[in-house]
Amino acid sequence: MPESGRYRDGEGTDHTSLHASLFPLAFGLVPDEHRPTVARWLAGRGMACSVYAAQCLLEGLFRAELGREALDLMLAPNDRSWKHMVESGTTITWEAWDQKYKPNQDWNHAWGAAPANLLPRFVLGVEVIEPGCTRAGAAASGRADFGRRQSPDAARAGAGDVE
Repeated sequence: MPESGRYRDGEGTDHTSLHASLFPLAFGLVPDEHRPTVARWLAGRGMACSVYAAQCLLEGLFRAELGREALDLMLAPNDRSWKHMVESGTTITWEAWDQKYKPNQDWNHAWGAAPANLLPRFVLGVEVIEPGCTRAGAAASGRADFGRRQSPDAARAGAGDVE
């Protein structure tokens, strides 16, 4: 890792890309001492990736305690955000950020729905514990602590109580 806090694209090159750093951050491969620098660099680059890679980018930012920055990227006032998708009239997540990037896209891509799993886990602090959401509980780590959770007696997730 160069002093910049970014991962290089491969051996024998000094070129760094968003992808070369976002995947190691998301998968917990960045050493603790480098995590803040890598995460801040990624957040500063904006959503310079596809909706597919956005899942890993945002999860890495949340886990690196940059939850506010992750939310800002989701709501950014540009054409690479879910705010833009909603403002463009979609009622489901797109395959790409905008029609101009992929005019033949279909409009039912789960890979573009990262906020659907990130917001409950990292903002509300609730994770699925058992398949089918029969049990859910407080997130083990990485919660951004933005939201106020309901009491366990009041909160429900699928068929099970939030513990």
